[in-house]
Amino acid sequence: MTCFQRSPSAPAALLLLALASGSAGCAQEVDVPPNVVLVCIDTVRADHTSAYGYGKPTTPELERIAAEGLLLRHHFANASWTKPSVASILSGLHPSAHGSREGQFSGRNKSEPASVDVLAEGLVLLPEAFAEAGYRTVAHVTNYNMLERFGYAQGYDDYRFVENATLLPKVNGSDRDAIGTALEVLKDSEQPVFAWVHLMSVHQYQAPEELRIFESETETPIDHSAPGHGRVRDYTVLEKALADYDASIRYTDSLVGELFDFIRTQAPNTVLVITSDHGEEFYDHGGFEHGTSLYNELLAVPCVLWGPGVPRGEVLTGISDSLDLYPTLLELAGIESAGRGLPGRSVIENGRPAGKSTSFGEQHQRGLFRRYSLVQDGKKLIESRHKRKPEQNYSELFADGLGPELELIEEESEERARMRDAVELLKRAAEDAHAQVVGETARAALDQDDLDRLRALGYAGEEEDE
Repeated sequence: MTCFQRSPSAPAALLLLALASGSAGCAQEVDVPPNVVLVCIDTVRADHTSAYGYGKPTTPELERIAAEGLLLRHHFANASWTKPSVASILSGLHPSAHGSREGQFSGRNKSEPASVDVLAEGLVLLPEAFAEAGYRTVAHVTNYNMLERFGYAQGYDDYRFVENATLLPKVNGSDRDAIGTALEVLKDSEQPVFAWVHLMSVHQYQAPEELRIFESETETPIDHSAPGHGRVRDYTVLEKALADYDASIRYTDSLVGELFDFIRTQAPNTVLVITSDHGEEFYDHGGFEHGTSLYNELLAVPCVLWGPGVPRGEVLTGISDSLDLYPTLLELAGIESAGRGLPGRSVIENGRPAGKSTSFGEQHQRGLFRRYSLVQDGKKLIESRHKRKPEQNYSELFADGLGPELELIEEESEERARMRDAVELLKRAAEDAHAQVVGETARAALDQDDLDRLRALGYAGEEEDE
């Protein structure tokens, strides 16, 4: 085993993040480098997949893959909307460390022109690590938050952004094309491939009519005064939104099944990863959609791995999160890390599933609060901090940090204080890492055309009231 080595020049803040998260990892020796295909299905919450126990058959293909691979039972995104969450997967860093975490979309703040944070060039992103190891790197993405000028094309030989994700009738076909991109490069490449495939049908609640099989006889009126953006405002009945959401999961699951069948029979030396960047709220905690909180319906997402080096038919019952994909995939490919003391850890050690004890999440978008969450020792703490009025700060401690967060613990305790201290440690370490690795985050200006497309995805709308 060739262990990852931390570069002597790596910032101490990154090492602190690694120590706080209990990270570790070694690159395994492999005879022939495997292909790596990472499928990110936008907006899938784990508890709406039958692979994670949902009562409706939304993901039979994911169940089939998990039966031959590794299912991460308690897997968390590190942010509750696409731009920072995908950046965390690509960089292996928390949002406050990589810096691509927010944007001024609504135009409500007239003193701040519409703009977004840019993912810094100084980071070694996952496709760059694979490119340096001799891989052909390809991406097919359909989320407007991941434009090339926002920094998300770094390290790719072929970066395909497809506009159709904002055109609702066409998003299903766009997702099929994305899967087709992965099939194309696996068939044609003479070198190992790293492919990122990003699917948007679930984000838009879109599925072919024949898959709309999850209707309900009950009708719960949607309260449009609740926090929500874009898609849910087009519905009057909650069950209809849920039925469309579930159908769209079933559709993308069918595409993943087609990709898996090809890989399994014609490209078996391939590591396949299926995950999501965040989930979706359906009034579970008083709001809709995503980006506005850190509850588990937004952070608990599916993640299944299959391929050479992946335990077969296993379930990781410990905690994992998006940061862990970076070291895991490099290890499975036998690639030595650039050695920057990243906070994630491989979910596979010595051929066995390996979890960790904590997951740290952040929410910096949509409103007047910054929020931080910590899952630890079976509980979950959410710290909400007002941007301008610290007297409005508040926290929520939940008895079951791995479940739907139904039981609040009201009383103060040493445990709450300890978790608050841990949140502060992780927050400061991430901010210090950003200062040392990135410096000042660049911003990209948005014009009206950009805002129109972001609004079609639900991102350029109302914000949380003061």
